[in-house]
Amino acid sequence: MRRLARYVLRRRKRRTEPPGRPKLLIFDFDGTIADTFAAAVTILNTLAGEFGFRPLQPIDLERARDMRTRQLMKFLNIPTRKMSRIARRGSEELHARIHSIQPLPGMPGAMRQLQAQGYSLGIITSNTEVNVQIFLQNHGLELFDFVRCSSKLLGKARMIRSVMRRQRVRAADILFVGDETRDIEAAKKAGIRMAAVTWGYNSRRSLDAMKPDLVFETPAELVHYLANRYPAQSDSGEPALQRESPVS
Repeated sequence: MRRLARYVLRRRKRRTEPPGRPKLLIFDFDGTIADTFAAAVTILNTLAGEFGFRPLQPIDLERARDMRTRQLMKFLNIPTRKMSRIARRGSEELHARIHSIQPLPGMPGAMRQLQAQGYSLGIITSNTEVNVQIFLQNHGLELFDFVRCSSKLLGKARMIRSVMRRQRVRAADILFVGDETRDIEAAKKAGIRMAAVTWGYNSRRSLDAMKPDLVFETPAELVHYLANRYPAQSDSGEPALQRESPVS
């Protein structure tokens, strides 16, 4: 009985302890790092004719920003079975435009500051690794330990768990930064902390409704929060996260 009581007390203590400083910051790409919104709408409407779904009209843009992914799919009459094909075609179309895509204001400086504060950085995206690497090279942002991609629009939770295994990092040591409700869904499924950002695809209202752990209005707010909540620490002697090789 004493052993059981000590085990229960330890479990309760772990549950009530505040989360510590994350070791790994995982970023979404489109709408979080890269300003792909206008290109994405153009591509979506181009693919509407190819796949037979409803185009997104300018009058519906703000309404669409309030929708979750599945709601938007229903609104545009996109069958679930076609989503992987549409996502792949969208990445192909974006590849033709990738050299014109710019970083979102404030993000390059923010990511450099976060790396300087000792955070390991990674990217998980439904875009392609080739597109991401070209973008990073174009803008001098080769700061990331890994770039992981999924052709499935709703497959980020699985990718997060894969990263946890490959990088040998605990869920408690990760903060996921993304701009969409599906990012919040993925973080919750994977059991990691989530910082939603309002400068991307989904509206503040729709993000708040999903109850992320944190919400930031600007990249500077994200950097300021982490710098003040978790001051930079001296080297603890722990091994650094493994950096994956870039695409050749």
